[in-house]
Parts: sequence; structure tokens; C-alpha cells
Amino acid sequence: MKILFDTNILLDLLLMRKPYYESVAQLISFVETRMIEGWLCPNTVSTVHYLLNEALDKQQAAGHLKTILSMYRVPELNQAVFNQAALGEYSDYDYALTYQSALQADVDGILTRNREHYSDSSLPVCTPDKLLALMNSLET
Repeated sequence: MKILFDTNILLDLLLMRKPYYESVAQLISFVETRMIEGWLCPNTVSTVHYLLNEALDKQQAAGHLKTILSMYRVPELNQAVFNQAALGEYSDYDYALTYQSALQADVDGILTRNREHYSDSSLPVCTPDKLLALMNSLET
């Protein structure tokens, strides 16, 4: 199953944000074991890199980023993706880029806490709790 994790999901994990951390950490374990093929939008990577550099020293931030990039795939952002995001119906360009990246990566769905941001998505959009319930049902 190929899932694009939006920026807030990754930040929930890295910042240990409650009450979201536990379910997100469990989902990340499915990425680690390759039961989920995790994808990140390129702008998620740059945002996380910036925030890690603000919170940690450069070496620690680089180590975390290396770990993230070893676990997740990142689709190519090209002119077509930027154009589609600009032409889309999204009021927020960041969400438009995330959605277009998901299409580019041909994922099975988008993981987010903010389903309303992807209300026009042609892809399934789910919350961590919903995906976790699905993954747990597949394990039994």
C-alpha cells in the first residue's frame, strides 16, 4: 500500500504531539517494516529539514533527515506538478502541491489529520486512526 504522509503527520511524530503521536508512531512502524510504502511531498522534506535545523544542531538534524529519507520515497517535483497545483481548486498552494505530488507518485491514498484540506481529492484521504484500524485488520 502506497501512502503519502502529509507534513503534519510527520511533525506529529517528530515533535511527539499529543494526542496524535501514538497512532502516528504505530503507522510509522508499518513504514519501517515496509507494510506501507511511505511517500512524502518534496515540500514536506524541506519544511521538516528547516524545523529540524531550528530545533537541533546541524549534525543531529542531518541524521534525522537521513533516516527520514531512507524510509520514505519522494516524488519528483517538475514544472507540470507546479502548474497543476497552481491551476487546481485548492486555496492553499502547499496542499495543492501535496495533492499533485500524491498523484505524481501514484499513491493509494493521502494520510492527514486535515481531511477537509483534500475534500476535492480523487484519491482516498484518511486520518491516522482510520488507516491504523485498516492496517490492524489486515494483520489479523
